[in-house]
Amino acid sequence: MPTLYWLRHGDTEVPTNREGGSVGTSLSTSGRSQVARRAESLAAQGIRPQLILSSTIRRAVESADLVADVIGYDGKIKKDPLFNEHGLSKTGDESYEQLWERAQRIRTQLMRHKGTVLVVAHGRVGLYVVKAFMGRRPDDNPRQMAHAQLVRLWPSPTLQP
Repeated sequence: MPTLYWLRHGDTEVPTNREGGSVGTSLSTSGRSQVARRAESLAAQGIRPQLILSSTIRRAVESADLVADVIGYDGKIKKDPLFNEHGLSKTGDESYEQLWERAQRIRTQLMRHKGTVLVVAHGRVGLYVVKAFMGRRPDDNPRQMAHAQLVRLWPSPTLQP
């Protein structure tokens, strides 16, 4: 059985919006500090992923690269658009129902891995994935995870600040 974690990217130069922000948005200085502190915390807890997965969106890729540097990860970070944030609105490109279905696909995919896996991605999709692991469907338009928030998905999913 795997041990799975989800990390939301750090704060960005341009605030992301409820519709998913911009794909080209970089981490801010504060965001880099948030992610570095979280990575130091991972290392202090002895959490050493054998695999790091990332969204393909810049702020998540930068966060994943920073985590890898801080913890001394020497593997390749696998980028997958399945973890990307998509627009969510009446005119967006993904409905809440589609996001819930995607979160369940992500859960299934992640459970196939062995060892410790860290996903570095986004807050809204992360919250839906956490709920999929908890077996609880989220309400439409739920709150997002905090910047650089780490959540253990498996075993014993937790959703805490």
